[in-house]
Amino acid sequence: MMKKIILLSLFFTTVLATGKIQASTNKNTLAFCWQSKDKQWWCDGPDQILWSSEDTLKRALKRSGCESYSKTIAWAGDSKLGHLFVCNKKYSKFDRDIREKYNIKGY
Repeated sequence: MMKKIILLSLFFTTVLATGKIQASTNKNTLAFCWQSKDKQWWCDGPDQILWSSEDTLKRALKRSGCESYSKTIAWAGDSKLGHLFVCNKKYSKFDRDIREKYNIKGY
C-alpha cells in the first residue's frame, strides 16, 4: 500500500511540476505535410520530420511514420500551409507529438 501511495505521489508531483501530462496518449498520431514550390512533398510525422523531400505525398507520409490515415484537415502550421493527417496509429511514448509541436487543439 505504501509503495502505491509513494508512486502516486511522485506521479502527481511530476505532473504539477511540469504543468502537463501527455494528453495525446489515448489519441491517434498526427502528421503535418506540405508541398514546396518545386512540387516536392515534406512531412513531419510520428516517426520523424523528413530531411529530404519526396515526389509523392504517399511516400512522404510513409517515411514520416503515417502509412495510413483516416482524416485530412487543411492546416497552417509553423508558417507553412499544408495538410494535417490523423494517422491510423495510436500514440505511444516513442512517437513525436505533432499536437504539441504545432500547438494543435481538438484533433
